[in-house]
Amino acid sequence: MAFPLHSQISQVFASPLQRTIATAYIAFKPSLRNGRCIPEILALPDAQETSEYPCDCGLNPSDLRRSCEEAGWKVDLSLVQKGWNDKRWDGRWAPTAGAIKARARDARRTIREKLAEMQKHGEDSPQVVLVSHGGFLHYFTEDWEDSGLFSGESAHDPCDFSYFSCTNLVLLPVLIQDLLAYNSGRISDIHWAMPGTGWANTEYRSYTFESNDDINAGIRETVESRKRRGKTGRQPSRTEQRYMFEIAMKQWEHQGMQIGAKVAWRDEMENEIEERESEEEPAAGIVLVESRRDRDVRI
Repeated sequence: MAFPLHSQISQVFASPLQRTIATAYIAFKPSLRNGRCIPEILALPDAQETSEYPCDCGLNPSDLRRSCEEAGWKVDLSLVQKGWNDKRWDGRWAPTAGAIKARARDARRTIREKLAEMQKHGEDSPQVVLVSHGGFLHYFTEDWEDSGLFSGESAHDPCDFSYFSCTNLVLLPVLIQDLLAYNSGRISDIHWAMPGTGWANTEYRSYTFESNDDINAGIRETVESRKRRGKTGRQPSRTEQRYMFEIAMKQWEHQGMQIGAKVAWRDEMENEIEERESEEEPAAGIVLVESRRDRDVRI
């Protein structure tokens, strides 16, 4: 099914990895030329893939700029600074659950801020697209349902893309922002071992920001979006998502995607539980009731 909203897109974001920039340029060329959209793709480092494998680390800014110019891609690389592809375990871009969770939150904030800026300048219901990755999108959406659904050997041809898009909608008196999301796949005509993810190639989902000013910039999938992918029941609760996150981490370890002790996802779960208990501390007198991973090529 063709993407139905090209005429409504106001900006296209992409992870700075070359495969996602290429996908954004090819898949959303009609959006970039619709007359209302900013004609340059904005590369968003926070939306890069999760692992430290060479295929998920990207190029240095100068090399990336030269590659984009040679390919004829119009890309704004102003946010891609030196070190964005340095995934040392003690840095901002570390492939640990806590670090990925933090930059996923920052990516949501950036997108929400861009949408708010567009509205401030008089644009009615702006919509933006983010091209990202199947692993990262679970962190971005904070949705771990079916996170091991797609795995094993899968063939892809050059037109298999994945992308994430978000649309903005104003409903007074609260700002509600709908988002459409897609999974990221490599442009390739060979067989790749697919890691666990709940995102199918060229799939899109719709979300709303839960608030226009909360620190986490949390989002929630719409009922219509869940129906598109065969989900008719209620959405998983926060507790259920935490359980599914644990299952996802174990599955990804089993598939060789990550080493659990290094990713520190168990520590992240403990931290989240402590944060939740702190948030729910009652006042006095109140009683609470209860991508596959190709490891040898830098792209």
